[in-house]
Amino acid sequence: MRENRGLSLVEILVTIAILSIVLICATSFMMTGGRSFAKGSADSKIQKEAQLAVNQIEDMVIDVNGGVDLNEETDKKELILFHAEDAGGTTSYTKQVIGFIKAENKIKYSKWNVTYDTSTGTYVVDGAAIYENQLLAENVTDFQVDLSDVEKESAADGTEVQIVKSVQFSVCYEDGTGKAKYATSPLITLRNRMMKSPSPTLVFDNTPTETDTLKLYISATDMAAALPIQDRITEVERGNVYNIFAMIRAGANVNDLVDWSLEESNTVSTISGEGLLNVGLYEPNTYLTITAKYKSNPAKKAMGVVKVVGGSPKSLDGVSIITKELTPFAPKYGSAVSTTGFTEAELATDLIYKWTVSEAERVEAFTDNKNMLDLYVKKEEENYGKTLNIRLTVTSKLTGQSVSDSVIYRIDNEGTGDGDSNMERGKTFPHFQYQVKEWAARQETEFYFCNEYGEKISALDSLKKYIEVSPYNGGFRFGILEGLPADRNYYVKVATYYYPESGNNWNYERIIFIPAVQIYGKTKSYAENSAYSSYALHYAMSGYYGAAWQGSSPWVYEYEVVELEYDAPEGVELTANFSSSYWVSNAENVLGTTVGFQCNGSKEGIKLKSMTVKISFKNQPDIYAYSTILFGQSE
Repeated sequence: MRENRGLSLVEILVTIAILSIVLICATSFMMTGGRSFAKGSADSKIQKEAQLAVNQIEDMVIDVNGGVDLNEETDKKELILFHAEDAGGTTSYTKQVIGFIKAENKIKYSKWNVTYDTSTGTYVVDGAAIYENQLLAENVTDFQVDLSDVEKESAADGTEVQIVKSVQFSVCYEDGTGKAKYATSPLITLRNRMMKSPSPTLVFDNTPTETDTLKLYISATDMAAALPIQDRITEVERGNVYNIFAMIRAGANVNDLVDWSLEESNTVSTISGEGLLNVGLYEPNTYLTITAKYKSNPAKKAMGVVKVVGGSPKSLDGVSIITKELTPFAPKYGSAVSTTGFTEAELATDLIYKWTVSEAERVEAFTDNKNMLDLYVKKEEENYGKTLNIRLTVTSKLTGQSVSDSVIYRIDNEGTGDGDSNMERGKTFPHFQYQVKEWAARQETEFYFCNEYGEKISALDSLKKYIEVSPYNGGFRFGILEGLPADRNYYVKVATYYYPESGNNWNYERIIFIPAVQIYGKTKSYAENSAYSSYALHYAMSGYYGAAWQGSSPWVYEYEVVELEYDAPEGVELTANFSSSYWVSNAENVLGTTVGFQCNGSKEGIKLKSMTVKISFKNQPDIYAYSTILFGQSE
């Protein structure tokens, strides 16, 4: 029988010692972890407070429109902000201070009203604050502000002032290890004019010749009913007339001291010397920028941006002359017009085409068929080698806008060639060939990029890989490969040298013109607006890609719907599909695509309004135009 034996005293003491060591280690670990967690939590809180303070200060700085300054003393640092706010036709002025109190490690915010003292002609800060020493952040060890980005200006009295262009600031805190960390704002580019000055009088001075006192007001009647222009919010309607007033804060009308202008170059609206804004019936811009500049100092100005609403925007955007045919001494030209908002009926009746030819005495006759021109050049020796400048100007009777384009035609030097110095222009096929009548046993061909006079341009040698030239049936074959940048014109000179078995060697030269690819949008109206139907969407194209790739797969054109307006039952969404691409008119370089619609439900009850499509050249998407369908509108 085995004897039962317990633990000895020594064994018990050893066990207790080991357990004590384990417990001490575990307790120490738990205490260290707890302290680390508490410290990390505290650091995170401090960091969040610092970043929150930065965000609040950033919002205040962005909104301020008067002045800014920095006051640095031994025990504090203050960012001073002056602000003017219009409310119900009156203006209130305030001073705001974001102050860092070094002894307290806190950032506090205070705000006072500023009033104008008529007895002294100065602005005075009220004694009692609206808000005083409101806490923005604690545990702050430093507050840094950068106001060094300034621009100097001359004030009306000849003194020099500083205008702050941007602001950046940082809130510094300690992470508990003695290391400083910063919560820093982005570089704030000020959207309002901000003078750097501690004086509210300098900032808010209402002398009429000071630019920061000038503001624009708008009224449909007279000055008594005028309201301040709120940028991109104040609305004006197409076809209406408005009174614009340049006013100082004291309420004086200084229209006779300023010159007026509209900044948009393509506007059909006008503003008179008295500030009378006439918004064009077909104004193409969504916004108009009105500027009033002091006549005595045009650098001093005020601007207001109004939103244009109502009516139907229309714009004549551009025109391009397209070379159609170059028979000897008889070039033929067409045109492609780019417009916004015009219906096809308006394009047919509204546009006025005017062709002009310089040195017209060298021309026997020309036939002007609105958008096309057939030219007949006199075959006289005194004309050989001369150039003609052919210009087309298109004017819209609706908008009053005019656009123009021109091409140069150079008469053949000898009078026996093809005209235009053996230059072929406006080819619409990527491959074409030339044949000569005289056969030769051997021929060699070379080519290079050149100017229109055949002078080599070596800088374009890297583009020769996109050109194919090879002998062809006694002449040569010329091809353009995909990859040639399509946004510019090129000239390529091809020289073919012939070596007959008997007789003299001879050569044949051509200068081939490769026109840039251009796309022009068109607007088309339809009587119906059914989502069940398919529709044709048209646009015009010029350039060397043309018809040869029109039926290619995949297409060389891409279509993207940028706007589709329609009424539909709740929850029903409509999408557009493009099914084909085709020529509408070879003569006018008009192309088209077929568009149909799909939806996530029944098409019943859907009413189409308009659709705008972006047509871009696939190889170079920055070549594009917009084409619009206006549904439910008669021609």
